[in-house]
Amino acid sequence: MTSVDASDFSSFEKSADLRFANEVLELYEDVGVTVHELADEYQNNGIASGCKYARKAAEQVIAKFKSVAKTIEDIYVAPLFATVGGSSAEKTEWLRRKIDFILPEQLRRAQIALETACRTFGSFARTSDHVARLQGQDAVLRSRLDSVIALAALHSTSPTVSVSKQDAEAAATMVLRESENPLKIFISHSSKDMILATALIDLLRSALGMTADQIRCSSVDGYRLPAGVNTEQQLRDEIKGSQVMLGLITPNSLTSQYVMFELGARWGAGLPLIPLLAGVEPKDLGQPLSLLNNLSTNSDSQIYQLVDDIATRLQIPAQSAASYTQHVAKVRQIAGTVGETKPTTAPQPQTKQGFHNVQFIGARTTKLGWGGDTGGVLWNENVGKSGDIHAVVACFRNEAR
Repeated sequence: MTSVDASDFSSFEKSADLRFANEVLELYEDVGVTVHELADEYQNNGIASGCKYARKAAEQVIAKFKSVAKTIEDIYVAPLFATVGGSSAEKTEWLRRKIDFILPEQLRRAQIALETACRTFGSFARTSDHVARLQGQDAVLRSRLDSVIALAALHSTSPTVSVSKQDAEAAATMVLRESENPLKIFISHSSKDMILATALIDLLRSALGMTADQIRCSSVDGYRLPAGVNTEQQLRDEIKGSQVMLGLITPNSLTSQYVMFELGARWGAGLPLIPLLAGVEPKDLGQPLSLLNNLSTNSDSQIYQLVDDIATRLQIPAQSAASYTQHVAKVRQIAGTVGETKPTTAPQPQTKQGFHNVQFIGARTTKLGWGGDTGGVLWNENVGKSGDIHAVVACFRNEAR
């Protein structure tokens, strides 16, 4: 093993620290500009919009903090292995000490920026939630940088490599996926279950420190498909490109052709698919869903397992269970109402006279109107030659003579 003089590391560190300081300064200047623009929009839309604009500002701060990992990789990791002599073990140890020094300071700086931005948007900002998400990214960045360092050590020309080839190749795969496709979770669901899907997103973001661009849930604002894209092609790409698909299986989704198509396409590609049941039982599932081990929202322990399983597949650490207990309870509460039907009252026909200038030939009509002299509703059951019944609701002006 060839040792390296400490002065080599010192000289490299001075140069790299200067570059890093300049890069980070630009990152937070960009955040300041974005928050200022959002503040102008917020003033024009009123205080009730504070939650929305605080979320947008938080996304910017968190995205910039996440980009610090790439900055560290470009300024410290790659150049150190390429230009400084010494063993891989020495370089790895030096880099880890450096990261232990850099990341807490950058997290503190990002949190100050985040809290300052949220104060701009008033009491609706939900600052504590955004701060928790930001703090959750610290462990994610450390994990990614450990992988990057391991990969760099593997490909170093030094004869000593302090990492197994299998671990390094797994790290390379993870880094490649992150760089090519930010989408981690695709939630296949029925739009009728939007409230439950929203609660599920809140759980995943709180438990795993995820950002909006890492989750696709097409019926929930902030997680819909990008405007202007070819919907079918985008869905095909994301169904196959996401790292995990979560199938929200409810009575509504079991009757949805789109959901069944999405789940079938994912299963057929042999990619990770997690069925999460709400309002249905395993016996209600047909193949191929019945072939997969499923989890149920009826059980808190299975919801916690869902978080752990996804964290394992994404190779990211989950937060302390105590930090997202309330989200687990909310998912289970909402899931408990799935499939419930509300009693309906049949409309009572009215006898008010005076409807005219409307003619239906060969049709049965019943007046259901809402009363008054200004309008009404007419239900037309028009029987075609095939015997099928076609229902038409017509709203029109009532001009009694």
